[in-house]
Amino acid sequence: MVGTKYLIIGGGLAGGSAFRAIRQTDPEGRLTLVTEEPYPPYDRVPLSKTYLLGKFSRERLFLLRPQDLDPGRTEIRTRTRAVGLDLGSRTVTLDSGELIRFDRVLLAAGGRPRRLNIPGADLPGIYYLRTIDDSDAIRAEAQPGRRAVIVGGSFIGCEAAVALHQLGVQVTIFEVEPLLFGRVFDPTVARALTGFIRSKGIAVETGASIVRFIERGGRVGGVELADGRLYEADFAVVGIGIALNTELAEAAGLEVQDGVVVDESLRASVEGVFAAGDIARYSSPIYGRRLRVEHYDTAVKQGRRAGLNLAGQVGPYDALPYFFSYLLEVNLHVVGDFSRWDAVLQTGEPNFPEPYVRYYFEDRRLAAVLMVNTPPASLPAAEAYVRDRLTVAELWSRASPELPVPSADLEPR
Repeated sequence: MVGTKYLIIGGGLAGGSAFRAIRQTDPEGRLTLVTEEPYPPYDRVPLSKTYLLGKFSRERLFLLRPQDLDPGRTEIRTRTRAVGLDLGSRTVTLDSGELIRFDRVLLAAGGRPRRLNIPGADLPGIYYLRTIDDSDAIRAEAQPGRRAVIVGGSFIGCEAAVALHQLGVQVTIFEVEPLLFGRVFDPTVARALTGFIRSKGIAVETGASIVRFIERGGRVGGVELADGRLYEADFAVVGIGIALNTELAEAAGLEVQDGVVVDESLRASVEGVFAAGDIARYSSPIYGRRLRVEHYDTAVKQGRRAGLNLAGQVGPYDALPYFFSYLLEVNLHVVGDFSRWDAVLQTGEPNFPEPYVRYYFEDRRLAAVLMVNTPPASLPAAEAYVRDRLTVAELWSRASPELPVPSADLEPR
């Protein structure tokens, strides 16, 4: 059995950010990171965007620098899965059978792609975009004139569709909901995004349920919809969300409710155990409730905060939820949590790529701001407004040129 002061389970953004924070805070304590992937921690965000387009080098994906990797005090175990966690003995069992004893542990295992369970789902030429190797394989398929089926009309599906379209692939997006992004945004925004993507020559089939993949020449050759329609394709990309990797935590006796339940400092119910990133359901001091956020900014900031906390610099995680997406000429940013909004203000009707701002309110307090193609200064302004949970009157009094606020009454949901 080997021992380590700090153990990180997971090699994504949260795990990599925690690794750096621990090493910067405690350069002496032994630090071990375990990841199932063949690579050290890296950034997944470009995989569906610039990396898929060939405009972002592989080297730039990786989070750790040579100076972060002192072989005497740090160890990254790739191609390694943690299969057992004993919080009483402070040990983790690896898939090799080896035990690692730890003092403090961070659970940052993220999630795995949800798989389609329909006939033909195991045919060659069907891809799930989660890893570097996935993006590389899709890029190899993306030759001009080929046809691609995209299953799922949220961020991964639409970002991949846009990238493939730019590479000259004939793309069709299939979404079971009535609109793209229908599970993320309200109908006003989802409708505008759906119309924008269609306007760029990308085919969109909404309300479309795929019942099987068609085989042609020993690999995927298309899809069949529930209404009997057939669509031919040379390859397919599936992006229908992730399943959280919380099994290890649950088996260890930690509280799991759509994520590992942690407090404001990302601590679980057992001393010395933390969670960050996609799997963390944390207590937000800003909203007074638990949130779980599956986005880049949260993974980075939670990973850093958790790393500092593991190393003894304990503080709350009080960052606002924030996410972004780039879809051709649409640069979209959202600050705050709009899962419970009940009224809005908006700067006219959305007509992308024209600039647009939408303010979401909960109990007459600002909860989130959606910005499309606004200047860079609008982002810190929105963060300040949301953090202070402004009323409409307070918002009007603090409005800035970078972030217009319409003079209108709140529109109920």
